[in-house]
Amino acid sequence: MTEVAQRVGLHKSTVSRILGGLTEAGYVQRDEETGRYRLGLGLLALSGPLLADLDVRRAAVPYLEQLTESTQETSAISVWNGHEAIVVEQVASPNQVKHTATIGTRYNKFASSSVRVFLAELAPALATELIESGQILRTAGDGLPLDHTAHLQEVARQAYAVNDGSTTSAPRSRVHKHATGDTLVQAVQHAASEVSTRLGWAASLPG
Repeated sequence: MTEVAQRVGLHKSTVSRILGGLTEAGYVQRDEETGRYRLGLGLLALSGPLLADLDVRRAAVPYLEQLTESTQETSAISVWNGHEAIVVEQVASPNQVKHTATIGTRYNKFASSSVRVFLAELAPALATELIESGQILRTAGDGLPLDHTAHLQEVARQAYAVNDGSTTSAPRSRVHKHATGDTLVQAVQHAASEVSTRLGWAASLPG
């Protein structure tokens, strides 16, 4: 049996259209300086651990391990895709009862502390647009201030957000043993500072 194969070429314009569509969908990202493309967060959400080999993930792993060891709770790091927080790495709590999320899990609820941390870094008008359009979900009775703008300004000022039972998280009775959460806040801030430093960010946390 004879097998004949020929390389199939694509016109540059066709390739550009394909890459443009993939970029819009978030599956690839274009480096504006080099013009080269790399895998985007959209694929991470689809493929989970197969595509989770990001610089931020590699930088965070040892500090997540330390954070889990010191708090005995699950530690995770997320990245922002413009309207969702996406989990890219986690270290699970050693306790039998624990909250975990697989790599690629997306969060878009305002009650999520990770979502509010990202929203607090956005321009107020953009954060409001995401909430009012329904891309970021707000539910009645989440226990958070109705004035989301003022609340996000406070989150930005203190450089952390707390989800105290508004959504599924670590058992509250266990968390409250950590000096009303202050110990957890300090541990998380320290880990975040270490990861940021490793990634080259020189700014310090507010004093």
